[in-house]
Amino acid sequence: MITIKRINKNSQKFITQENDIISFGIDFGTTYSLIATANLTDVAIISDSKNRALLPSIVNYSFSKPIVGWKARNMSVNDPINTITSIKRFIGSSLKEIKKLYPDLPYNFKSNTSDTVEFIINNTVLNTIDISSQIFNTLKNRIITLFGQKINRVVITVPANFNDTQRQEIKKSAQLANLNVLRLLNEPTAAAIAYGLHLKKKGIIAIYDLGGGTFDISILNLHNRVFEVLSTSGSMNLGGDDIDYLLLKYIKNKIIPLHSDDLSLQKELLNLAQSIKIQLSFKHYVTTIFKSHSFCITRMEFNNVIQPIVLKTLNICKHVIHDAKISIENIDHVILVGGSTYIPIIRQRVMEYFKKNPLFSINPDEVVVAGSAIQANMLTKKNKVNNIILLDVISQSLGIEVMGNIVEKIIYKNTKIPISQTREFTTFKDNQKSILIHIVQGEESSVFKCKSLSRFVLKNIPEKPAGKVIVIVKFQIDVDGLLSITAKIKSTKIEQKIFIDSNYT
Repeated sequence: MITIKRINKNSQKFITQENDIISFGIDFGTTYSLIATANLTDVAIISDSKNRALLPSIVNYSFSKPIVGWKARNMSVNDPINTITSIKRFIGSSLKEIKKLYPDLPYNFKSNTSDTVEFIINNTVLNTIDISSQIFNTLKNRIITLFGQKINRVVITVPANFNDTQRQEIKKSAQLANLNVLRLLNEPTAAAIAYGLHLKKKGIIAIYDLGGGTFDISILNLHNRVFEVLSTSGSMNLGGDDIDYLLLKYIKNKIIPLHSDDLSLQKELLNLAQSIKIQLSFKHYVTTIFKSHSFCITRMEFNNVIQPIVLKTLNICKHVIHDAKISIENIDHVILVGGSTYIPIIRQRVMEYFKKNPLFSINPDEVVVAGSAIQANMLTKKNKVNNIILLDVISQSLGIEVMGNIVEKIIYKNTKIPISQTREFTTFKDNQKSILIHIVQGEESSVFKCKSLSRFVLKNIPEKPAGKVIVIVKFQIDVDGLLSITAKIKSTKIEQKIFIDSNYT
């Protein structure tokens, strides 16, 4: 059995061998981030000097040197424009998407050449890679403080529903912080690893992961130290942040007749909504005063407010169970992951839906980082004691655009990775000299309803009648879920290879 503990510079040192290579797991979260390490018997979650394992994923740019974590969180009310919160939600998103989803954010945005959002802060343009790397740097410094050595080898968890662009950005952020990324590991899979080794669980397991900004649900089959993902899905805009915004709207519209463009006031109200949400996890009502307005919110009111979010998560669960080709009765265990699963109505509805009591014996905030640390230790030490076989899948289909703005899928969602698939295509007009290859991700048949990942042009095509030139397109996905594409002309062997880059379209 694996045990999980916390350590910091004031506690007993984690037991390692002299000259041992230490690897780490990082849970890069929307609201909080964590770092941990593991050996054969223990997982050690690294805390700061105040024994706080959680690091708020917040960066403030009021001064020449960025401020990260708890200090930045304390500055968010008085300086909301320069304090970036929930940066994970912006990764891989376009300016259009952000403004549609979050119209009231205080930040100054711009769109870059790859149609992803950037921030203008103190006349400086920062992208999501720059900002995320500050969080990785701060976690890295915890290791330097505790172990007196540089952190290098890491496994970083990502939402199962992250697309290729988002995974690339996470990897680049870590590399900017001088971290050697051993693997990108899906968050639900990391949780399954922790529970599988901690409680020796086996059978069909559902991982219900509702965090600060994202929701994932994965179905796994655990047998003979094989962790096989059967299906996975989720939403990038479903989490604790959304609960906070719904409660904020309820407070403003139903209780406090307060409509102001004051950014500090809006942030203060949002923090209040978050505080009320947390208190209602262990209280039946909360009475408070805000700017001379006294009000009370009951747990029943709160449950009604967040009902749409709960129903959305359960609807996604329904589709994932169908994709796994099982029934609810086939599921042996349900594991709760993510801070939002502390909310009583969520635990109750999950229990009712799956018809069994969910497991949360490992802290839902810490289970993902524990699994990532275990995986990092396995990849580094290659020991046979706790070693497992991990069979993960891709969460979204991949394909290319063909005539009529239609998507030709090449690799389908829930395909085991790593994987390589090849398709043959032909020219559609006489004497065609080049072909534009447009790579997309998603389940819709229309290219306009899928996520555009990249475009590149295959040139120097032999001038022949339409349909006479054959182009071979090969998609390869590695264990991190990262995509590379090779396109070549069959008759001439002219070839072009591309790794999807978030800065390239």
